[in-house]
Amino acid sequence: MKVPTAREFFFPSRPLSPAEQVDVETRFFRALRLPNGTYKTTYANRLPDVDAALCDLLEADGAASATTPVRVLDVGVSSGMTTLELVQAMEARGIPRQVVAVDLTVNAYLHRAFGVADLLCDPSGQVLQIALPFAAKGRPHDPRGSFPRRALQSAFELAERWVGGPNRARVGRLVQLISPRLRERSDVTVVEHDLTRANAAWDGQFDVVRAANILNLDYFDEATLARMVGYLRRALRPGGILVVARTHDDTRRNHATLFRLVDDGLHPVRRIGDGSEIERIALVPAGVS
Repeated sequence: MKVPTAREFFFPSRPLSPAEQVDVETRFFRALRLPNGTYKTTYANRLPDVDAALCDLLEADGAASATTPVRVLDVGVSSGMTTLELVQAMEARGIPRQVVAVDLTVNAYLHRAFGVADLLCDPSGQVLQIALPFAAKGRPHDPRGSFPRRALQSAFELAERWVGGPNRARVGRLVQLISPRLRERSDVTVVEHDLTRANAAWDGQFDVVRAANILNLDYFDEATLARMVGYLRRALRPGGILVVARTHDDTRRNHATLFRLVDDGLHPVRRIGDGSEIERIALVPAGVS
């Protein structure tokens, strides 16, 4: 399967049909490995039951007839495909919304190197994709593997020396590692933020906070998860809803808990599948460790 180059993805030579856009996004993000080992890929129709459960709660709260939009903070959005589907689900229910979509790595920079190669790099100067006229390659999954992988790793190291670190990286053309379909939405703002750090500007600002496929024990230890949940809980308004979900990729089943913030504590109001694996961590009252 041919991997689209960053230039083809961000600056297509012709308008794409909706089906073509989805296909290009899938192929591009599937091959984009970040320096922390994660991929920006996701797949379509991943969280329909979670989105429906959230919309049910919002409708019961009278959100569909409200004049003010529901403020949503969606974190760990990766390429933004599931954020787009949540927005579309709310739109189909007539729920007005204003969404802030957050990911650790949003901004990237596109450079032309050696006259023939395009280098896509993150703000630290680490190269995410090398594109030549005949092929595009993302970072190798295991650079210690076969000879071709070791050779590819050497090419990335050479490219990173050419980029020359964070200051030079930012001289490139700024792009965002987010679905163009999401960036086009007037009801969505995309921001870059590390969820292990507090953001006081978010405190008490959101009716809904959703963390899908980010808060789990494979990614973080319990102490870090508790701290992150605490930051997200602080972002909720009284009566707000926190959604914590995880998709088991082997079965495509979702396991989620939807919590309501009451008297500064979270209370489960809906479970999907087995519920969130970090539910007991989320239920610890604020300020208790």
